[in-house]
Amino acid sequence: MTQSAAYADYFEETARLSGNAKLSSNWIMGELSRAINDRGDTFETQPVTPARLAGLVRLVVGGRITNPVAKTVLERMYTSGATAEEIVAAKGLRAWTTRLRCCRRCAR
Repeated sequence: MTQSAAYADYFEETARLSGNAKLSSNWIMGELSRAINDRGDTFETQPVTPARLAGLVRLVVGGRITNPVAKTVLERMYTSGATAEEIVAAKGLRAWTTRLRCCRRCAR
C-alpha cells in the first residue's frame, strides 16, 4: 500500500470511513486498480473517492450486496459518478440472501 503518498492517503481514508481496513485494501489493490489500469487512468485522476469506495465496502460488509454484485457496482460508480447506495437502489441489486431472510421472517 505504499506505491505513492496519494495511494496511501486514499487507503487510510477509505479504511477509516469503511471501518474495515482489510476489505478496503483488497478493493483498492484489486478491483479499483484493475479499473484504473483498464482505462489507462492514473490513481490520482480516477473518479471514485475514498468516501464512495468506503460506502461500497460497507454495503458488502453489511451483507446488502455480494462481492460479485459489488464489482458491477464499482464499474458503474467509476463511469457514472454515482454512489454505491444510489446504484444499488436504482438497479435493485440487493443481495438475495437479504430478501430471503426478510421473506422468511414475514412468512411467520
